[in-house]
Amino acid sequence: MTINQSKPLTIGVAALSGPADQQDLDEGIKKLTSLGFQIILADNTHKQGPHYLAGCDETRIKGLHDLFENPEVDLIMCTKGGYGTPRLTQFIDMALIKKHPKPLIGYSDVSYILNLIHHHTGLITYHGVMVCGDFTKHFSEAMFRNLNDVIHAPTYHYDFHMYNQVEVLKEGEAKGKLIGGNLCLMTVLLQAVGLDYFKDTILLLEDVNEPLYELDRLLMTLSIGGVFEHVNGLMIGQINPVEHESEHDIKALFKEVLTPFNKPVLYGVPFSHTTPRRCLPLGARGVLNTHKLSLSISKAHQQNNR
Repeated sequence: MTINQSKPLTIGVAALSGPADQQDLDEGIKKLTSLGFQIILADNTHKQGPHYLAGCDETRIKGLHDLFENPEVDLIMCTKGGYGTPRLTQFIDMALIKKHPKPLIGYSDVSYILNLIHHHTGLITYHGVMVCGDFTKHFSEAMFRNLNDVIHAPTYHYDFHMYNQVEVLKEGEAKGKLIGGNLCLMTVLLQAVGLDYFKDTILLLEDVNEPLYELDRLLMTLSIGGVFEHVNGLMIGQINPVEHESEHDIKALFKEVLTPFNKPVLYGVPFSHTTPRRCLPLGARGVLNTHKLSLSISKAHQQNNR
């Protein structure tokens, strides 16, 4: 990816899911501005509603399309997750996005759109930080450097030894395209794009605020759908338990469901709703090695984003 760096980079801010907390949004924009970025907001960025959405479906997708079409915007970062991106499936203009390629960054509910865009266009999208939260109380220089390096570098290497929470559920090495994100949204994605999208991949899974039985149901949906049989390996984000449940039980559930497929599995990888949050390019090729607790990434043969 090559971005024009003869001028300050301009970030387009998109609101694709739930309405942003106005204080968090203002603080995030202020922080990004202080880091030297120029900011262009989608028209619906400050929308509150209807209900749990930052504007109606047509308004939210128009905001995204406008940012892709705007030649002044170098990359697009989402405000927050929540819920709403599956509702955009029928409205998103993949031809427009492919004609005006640029990095799109987000996670949680946004992971559905990240994968949908990669599936239809071949563009690399970025499972990473968002304006609200990550550029306010959770901001760190290391997170910011990681985001910049992953977006700009053709290759990147993660050594997970430095993260104490990362552990091996199943040993092995896997090669494949990085895809995935929020566990709940991956069950929707399976219906939207079909099983072939998941074949020969390294699948990322994470979630938040889900009781154990619901995590079980979601995992069973993917399992019965054939996903775990066809992926080459998995990386599971750290998942905080709900009240009266434990992380040990969550980890045990993932191990019970995934290890019979005999695919390499890392658990507690820092890309989820917990911090630190590291950026992963969806659509890039990866080599996952559980013996070395490492992930090597290459974008060299993938569709450029600019």
